[in-house]
Amino acid sequence: MRRSDAAHSIIDRPAEDIGDLQVLPDTTIQVKAYKQAGLSAGLYGAAAGAAVQSLRARSTYQLGMVLVPRARAGQVRWVAAVRTWPTADVVAEPHSNALAAFRAVTAAGLNAPLVTVVSRKGIEPIYISSVNTWLEAYRVCLPEGTEPCPF
Repeated sequence: MRRSDAAHSIIDRPAEDIGDLQVLPDTTIQVKAYKQAGLSAGLYGAAAGAAVQSLRARSTYQLGMVLVPRARAGQVRWVAAVRTWPTADVVAEPHSNALAAFRAVTAAGLNAPLVTVVSRKGIEPIYISSVNTWLEAYRVCLPEGTEPCPF
């Protein structure tokens, strides 16, 4: 089956799940929480889940969010993991594995504009950043005067 055929078969199926949160316009959000030992699987799962659910929901943007275990106030509490970055002009720092990228993002801090990309053979690359950094890129895509959050 060609990739485009697979995408259409996902869309045409009954929508079992079209995202965990509906808080951003035209955006599907998949949320994952894993213990430290399962973070790599959580990052890939969040990115893949958001991509599939975005197809089902027919949304333009996708966001996988992974909880940072034992994060304290003022630290990165949520990490974004996506297959498609909101803007086309993303500059991403390559990493050899998802856990190394996760550590780089959490060490950089809440508002650091760090975006990492992880590529593994046989799996689509994923972009990893803080949720704040993903939201800044998302805001650039919104029509002028649009607020991304209703609160």
